[in-house]
Amino acid sequence: MDAYLERFGRFAKNNNWQEAAWATRQSELLKGKSLEFHSRLPKEEADDYKELKLALLRHYDYTENGYRRKFRNCKPVIY
Repeated sequence: MDAYLERFGRFAKNNNWQEAAWATRQSELLKGKSLEFHSRLPKEEADDYKELKLALLRHYDYTENGYRRKFRNCKPVIY
């Protein structure tokens, strides 16, 4: 999700989209669990791209604690 949101932001900037429209355009592309999550957000949060992005990152545990937990649980690759 974090890479997807980063790509979306770059695409929107490169195409000179007004930031006020980003949340709407983002919501058109969501599918499955992300779309279900979006539909449960308060309107104010769903209509503000920065708030929407933060909510999606928190939902998928892309937070400081989430990254820390994933790092501690990862196993080394042995060739």
